[in-house]
Formats: sequence, structure tokens, C-alpha cells
Amino acid sequence: MDDFTTQIAEADERARAGRGVKVRLNEYRNLLHDEMISTPKDERRRRLIPKFEKLNNYRIWTSVMYHMKRSDFVVAADQLRADFASTCSRLEDAWKSMCGVSGDIIELTDCLERRGRGLAVASVNNAVTASGTWFVRNTSN
Repeated sequence: MDDFTTQIAEADERARAGRGVKVRLNEYRNLLHDEMISTPKDERRRRLIPKFEKLNNYRIWTSVMYHMKRSDFVVAADQLRADFASTCSRLEDAWKSMCGVSGDIIELTDCLERRGRGLAVASVNNAVTASGTWFVRNTSN
């Protein structure tokens, strides 16, 4: 496996272990409201950010300047891709679950009554990806 695939697998593993991507993203988001974190560059001039578990060690830029360990940092773009892929995976899982129960929901008495009155009733005709189209059917015509 390449580094990117390994990072995605590790991110998914952390999510399953209860330290999911939500926790990771919240920690990074919280930094926006704190002091400015130092983001050094590596030998290839790529921007680095602290690994999630080392985030608190590098909240002050002087700790990066004087005490930085390269092994505590990851390439920011790689981490962003891994977190984005993990987030998309979670969305796809949620969407799949919603698609799975939509057939049962559309048969509920309330939905049937609304459909009989000609009100728009949302339904998913097939399992599409999270970026797919949500089908809305208006039965008043």
C-alpha cells in the first residue's frame, strides 16, 4: 500500500476505535480560535502539520521552532486528503443506511396519506452515492 492508502486505513481504524474523524476535525477546527499554530515545511517545501496525537505539543510556535521532531508531523495535504476520504466514507455509510430504510418509510400510512392528497413525497428509487440526486415525486399531476 502507498502512504495515502495507509493513512486512510489508519484514519478509518481510529474512527472505529472511537477517536473518529469528527474528534480529529474538531481539534483542528478549535485551533482556528486559538493562537496561530506554526506549520513548518519539509525538505521538499511541503507544508507540515502536527499529527493528531501530538497537536497539544505544538500549539505554540516556539515549540515548533526549538523542539520540533519531524516524526511528530505529517504533510498537511496528505492529512487533508485522508480526513476528506474518511469523511466521505462516513457520509456514504449514512446515505446507504438511509437508502435502505427509505423503502419502508415510503410505505408508512402517513406517507401514503400525503401522497394520496397530492403532496410531494420524497423517495429514493435506487441506492445512489451521497453526491447523487435526491428524487422528489409530486403525485398531484
